[in-house]
Amino acid sequence: MKADTNKKKKQRIRPSFKESFKEECAKLKEMTFGEKLEYIWEYYKVHIIITAVLVFFVVSMIKVVYNNIKYESIFHCAVVNSILSTEEENYLLDGFGEYIDVDKEHETMTFDSTYIFFWDQQSFQSDTTYASRMKVAAALAAKELDIFVADKTYVESATPEEQFMDLSTTLPAELYAVVEPYVFYSADKDGEMRPFAVDLSSTHLGDGVFYQDPPYFAIVSNTQHLETAIEFLKYAFELEK
Repeated sequence: MKADTNKKKKQRIRPSFKESFKEECAKLKEMTFGEKLEYIWEYYKVHIIITAVLVFFVVSMIKVVYNNIKYESIFHCAVVNSILSTEEENYLLDGFGEYIDVDKEHETMTFDSTYIFFWDQQSFQSDTTYASRMKVAAALAAKELDIFVADKTYVESATPEEQFMDLSTTLPAELYAVVEPYVFYSADKDGEMRPFAVDLSSTHLGDGVFYQDPPYFAIVSNTQHLETAIEFLKYAFELEK
């Protein structure tokens, strides 16, 4: 008895769907191309948007998986409050890539300048600053970052949180001797002033690439690519490898 009822329901649904489909086709047939687009968007925009989002998500996931398989990330620089143009990013990728002889077929580097912080009291709680803070926290937790190029305020706010390495104990002695005149001291979690950053304003990167006033280089405390981070500092000062 129940099976018969379900069968009758399906029979009622099928003609109804066919009739609706025919009606839709008939309506569209009488419309101009522009009217068809308006009609489809008006009645099916939710379906279109959902489909587009799903397609974008799937394509993005495929690209991420593909890049993770094909490329090894060897360096990730977070740039705070200095948005890089395409030309400036390419200058860094090509110049530093040549300096360390990067394998473009299998290795990738990142210069991410989407970290924007507003330091005035009124804007500190803005969505932009909050999003950047969350992004930094997530990237640090995932151990994705190797260095920061940031403004003075960011460095001073990050050192008590132990985000950066003490350069006096991290850099090779001969390199530290070269950059020591440009070292920036900031308070650690105990209030002790330590050399956590290097002023890049006198280098070729501080003149037309990074626009913080001045731009400070700092090595992330949990970097997975310490040697490459050190090489970047040498590249900034145009030192021999």
